[in-house]
Amino acid sequence: PAEISRIAYTEPVTGLHNERWLEKQLPDAIERAVVESEAYETAAERPRILRCKDLQEAVDAAYFCAESGDVVTLSPACAAFDCYANFMERGRAYKEMVKKLGE
Repeated sequence: PAEISRIAYTEPVTGLHNERWLEKQLPDAIERAVVESEAYETAAERPRILRCKDLQEAVDAAYFCAESGDVVTLSPACAAFDCYANFMERGRAYKEMVKKLGE
């Protein structure tokens, strides 16, 4: 198992961690950075972090969790090449999802 994990998370040529490793580590690292930040005096001031399986779930969660005046930032922890051909297609899909909110 350790050897399989090493192969799955490292580049064979360089031996450095690969994108798959980063995708696995990034969400926890971002959450730790927010929680440990001294920029917020209370826990209530910290941004709320929601983890979603795809863009549609993120848009829906933002719509239902945000209140008037809130700022919502959608920040994918990885590329969406497995879901969309390119960033333009993802942008069009996002616009359609937003248009359908509240219907």
